[in-house]
Amino acid sequence: MPVYNEKKDFLKNSIESILNQSLKDFEFLIIDDGSNDESCLSTLEIYAKKDPRITLIHNKQNIGLTKTLNKGLRLASGKLIARADSDDLSHKGRLEKQLHFMQQNPDYALCGSWANIINDKDEKIGIKKFHSTYEDIRKNILLFNFFTHSSLFFKKDTVLELGGYDETMLKAQDYDLLLKIIGRNKVANIPEFLCSHRIQNDSISAQNKKRQEWYGLIARFRAITKYGFPKAYFFKTIPSLFYFLFVPHFIEKQIFKILWKK
Repeated sequence: MPVYNEKKDFLKNSIESILNQSLKDFEFLIIDDGSNDESCLSTLEIYAKKDPRITLIHNKQNIGLTKTLNKGLRLASGKLIARADSDDLSHKGRLEKQLHFMQQNPDYALCGSWANIINDKDEKIGIKKFHSTYEDIRKNILLFNFFTHSSLFFKKDTVLELGGYDETMLKAQDYDLLLKIIGRNKVANIPEFLCSHRIQNDSISAQNKKRQEWYGLIARFRAITKYGFPKAYFFKTIPSLFYFLFVPHFIEKQIFKILWKK
């Protein structure tokens, strides 16, 4: 779990959602990326002292999300890694069910899950319920990233062999990594709601959203030129390019409301 100046209540709920998992035996690695918010820092220290499963690391200065994620990859002692975001929630059986899936499917490198969409008040405002099988995922992942970042559960060695997160990707890091993995490995989305993804009212400006989309286009181009996706899939990048060039932010919000409709 990377953390940077997260709101206290969101951070507490997110940490507790991991500590209260039905699966009890795990290492919980939290990396603070140079936060200067005292309530955030004190919350991290309180939980680190309270539960021995937590390993709290402080970056001396803010190095950014991508480098922090790679640092987590290197420091994690387990063979399997579960991603968590500091404002999202993991449902109680998440880790147990994802571990079971990976044990029963040793030829798979990664699994995610469906997700609820929640707002600042923890109210459910939608769902992410998309493709689950590897065949459907590979066919459609260039059209839209339907994985929820905080549901990712993957083999550490596979990700390290692929070079981890690309540190030139300042946005869409998880999407780029997903495409890198999917190009050469089997993945799945467990068709259950195992996490809740929070959309904060002040978290995504129009400028940041367009920047996210630009890096998403870079990730798609790499998927075809470097990651092993068929060249014939190039046409699947055209809707994303059109979307980036011509769809303004206020229309995007309405589109996502339709996509996430309960």
